[in-house]
Amino acid sequence: MQAETPLPPLDHLVIAVHDLDAAIDRHQNMGYQVVIGGHHPGRLSHNALIIFQDGSYFELIAWSAPAPQEHWWHILQRQGEGLIDFALLPNDTAQVIAAAQSRGLQAIAGPLDGGRTRPDGQELKWTTARPS
Repeated sequence: MQAETPLPPLDHLVIAVHDLDAAIDRHQNMGYQVVIGGHHPGRLSHNALIIFQDGSYFELIAWSAPAPQEHWWHILQRQGEGLIDFALLPNDTAQVIAAAQSRGLQAIAGPLDGGRTRPDGQELKWTTARPS
């Protein structure tokens, strides 16, 4: 019998919103501390974060203009504001993808490069995987 591989911890939940400033105000009025996340390079999306004590967070994401090339933008247009995705935090994204594929999950693309630029100019980079 093959040993179970533990699931990586939750990194964040992604919540699509139409207007980032309005969403920030709403969440601050509910008592959350909201931090401006920044812009995603090469994309029209920007975000803000509600960070919890354990380091996990809610990502509020919006677009500065229509972005028909982006999957999440289409979900927002069709279904309205709300939860659209989540991210786990593996130690090694490529290793997790390879292990999933070895168990028969072939419909996964990655590792894919991602990133954003914070308001202070610092660039953050990461890798992800997505269903193909």
